[in-house]
Amino acid sequence: MAPPLPLKRKRRTPVKASARRAVLAGLVSATMVTSLSVGATSASAIGRVSCTSDEFLKITVHFGDNDIEGSDWCYANKGWTGLPQNLWITKIWTGKNVVQWRGDGRWQPQTPIGKNRPYTWPNHWGGVRIDAIKIF
Repeated sequence: MAPPLPLKRKRRTPVKASARRAVLAGLVSATMVTSLSVGATSASAIGRVSCTSDEFLKITVHFGDNDIEGSDWCYANKGWTGLPQNLWITKIWTGKNVVQWRGDGRWQPQTPIGKNRPYTWPNHWGGVRIDAIKIF
């Protein structure tokens, strides 16, 4: 049996090698830009904060039917956040924010609530159930 023939290697010319490096660098850059932009849109900067200022978004929340007093929760920064399912809201104070809330499968009100405004539901004295809150 004859010894195996040596494998022929393709020779890369300097032009092909630099072109390959440029394409790879472009792909890496595009991937990083895409991951950063996707991360920025899907990640939310909104966060719960202490209610130490009227500049924050403040929502008055109630858990279940027996929670008459309720609690104030405050949020800062743009973005949106989901809320627990058993939560009722009776009041929103927007502070220095433009705000919408999500309920009944859509963001409401259609025109977001302006800055430094209270928002209540007079025809729903017990409040409304919402899924999320958004600061623009």
